Amino acid sequence: MGFSHKYEDRQGGGFGPVEPGDYEVEVVEFKFDMTAKGNDRLNLRLKILPSGATCFEGLLNHEKCLWRIDTCLKALGRAPAVGETLDMDEAWAANVLIGARGWANIGKRIPDANGKVWNEVVHWITTKPASSPQPAAKPENLDMPEKDVPF
Repeated sequence: MGFSHKYEDRQGGGFGPVEPGDYEVEVVEFKFDMTAKGNDRLNLRLKILPSGATCFEGLLNHEKCLWRIDTCLKALGRAPAVGETLDMDEAWAANVLIGARGWANIGKRIPDANGKVWNEVVHWITTKPASSPQPAAKPENLDMPEKDVPF
């Protein structure tokens, strides 16, 4: 049994806890799932800068938790106009969230059953400017023959 591996000179970072405080974070991965109570959830894996440590954030689509989604989007520089509805799906998350950077107050989650301590977002910081590059603009509908499209 074996597997293929593409070497990319990756650097460590990992899951170690950081000291509580304000950190710049970058969204590096996302996953949509559903809670046991049937609420949609967007899970974000965040890289804490500059250490590279990992932190997770779960954003619930529940009336009592919608403020957290708004605050996260604002902190990451991805907030739409007030009143605008977002279709938050895989394509949206891939195009808008991956690579987004902003500020969050990071704390330590209570140890789990195995005694492991996790980094957690205590709250998002919207008073510091996000350093996210803007997502690529959606391409306009190009009216040209498919053979002329360069990709």
